[in-house]
Amino acid sequence: MITLALIFLYGLGTHVGTAAASSSGDIGLSQIAILAGLLFGVKVCVETWLDSQRKGRSQTRKAASSPQRSPSMKPRRTLEIIAPPKPSVGGEESASPRAARTLDDLSWQEFELLVGELYRRKGCEVELSSGLGADGGIDLIVRHQERSALVQCKHWKRGKVGVQVIRELLGVMTAEKMPVGICVTTSTFTPEARAFAENQEIRLLERRDVLEFVSNLQADGENLLQTSAWVCQFAASSRVKAPKCPRCSGEMRLRNSRKRPSFWGCAQFPRCWGKREARHELLPFGS
Repeated sequence: MITLALIFLYGLGTHVGTAAASSSGDIGLSQIAILAGLLFGVKVCVETWLDSQRKGRSQTRKAASSPQRSPSMKPRRTLEIIAPPKPSVGGEESASPRAARTLDDLSWQEFELLVGELYRRKGCEVELSSGLGADGGIDLIVRHQERSALVQCKHWKRGKVGVQVIRELLGVMTAEKMPVGICVTTSTFTPEARAFAENQEIRLLERRDVLEFVSNLQADGENLLQTSAWVCQFAASSRVKAPKCPRCSGEMRLRNSRKRPSFWGCAQFPRCWGKREARHELLPFGS
């Protein structure tokens, strides 16, 4: 580009100088005009080159200071997400992050253990099965002095416990000859369920009742919803019995397998294929 500019200016100066010389007849004037054209062309070219160098250095600094992106990639938008803190409800949270659990965080198995521990701390003897699942419709049996009660636990995150559940509880009470029934839930009960229970020896405990029990029975700095902290003490002081077969209601035996954890199998196997998953945290204390 600079060479072309010099040639152009040289030709322009020669043309001007020749025209001036032909009109005046002075050859020295032509040479001066050519030299002036060359100097002007050099000046213009040098200034252009210096400007291009300054622009190149400026672009290089900008490229070095900005992160490199692939031409085919679009810049990503970053979002800062801050999780809101969980609401503090009596008995549902603890200062320790590990123990910060709610009733909804518990599994249904842990909820049954929690209900049993609450009654144990109220001075009751608690009986439960070392197999998972309701044993003949019975989750727990609590005894205090000479009175006994059958307990069903409903760990529901949605919906209200209806009257049909309470009717089924009454049927199990009649079959087991239990004078008192208790239904405990993490939810609430429908008006029909409450009305039916009022005419029977059935007590209903909903979510707020459970939280009140937890708040009153846990020690200072303790979180009863952290079941692993007290489950061994609970099992050692409770009556842990072997479950009944879900198919024939007969006795069950603990089976060991290399391919799966220990489980309860019907004692009448292979005539009956009834099985129950084992509550491994209760097995060392079973009768």
